[in-house]
Amino acid sequence: MYCRHCGEQLEDKAEICFNCGNKPLADDNYCPECGAQTTSEMEQCLNCGKKLKVGLNLSDKKTRVLYSEKSKAAAGTLAVVLGAFGAHDFYLGDSSKGWTKFILSVATGGIAAPFVAMWSLADAVKIFAGQRDDADGLPLR
Repeated sequence: MYCRHCGEQLEDKAEICFNCGNKPLADDNYCPECGAQTTSEMEQCLNCGKKLKVGLNLSDKKTRVLYSEKSKAAAGTLAVVLGAFGAHDFYLGDSSKGWTKFILSVATGGIAAPFVAMWSLADAVKIFAGQRDDADGLPLR
């Protein structure tokens, strides 16, 4: 992954770029996939073909915030209804956490399911409060 502000190569799930101090996906100067220079008008990277406009772009003249295509309502509902199986984590793109919850619930014959369900209810509170982002670090819409 590359920082979209400065083009520095980062670890895949980096929360902040240590080169420039910005959130890695919060700008549009570089492609996050290959690091090629891009512009705000580009919908796709000319170098690698990565789709650049991934979220809703709500902006004013001073600040641009990209939002995930995933919704709080869907993620929160999945966390409440199917949280013991990690459905909301899969929806948000965090498959490792989703598989952990699924395996804990199923492999223990359902014994761990109530504990995983409580874990998921805590996730639902975070989702509805706006404290949980998708796997790309974008806030849910």
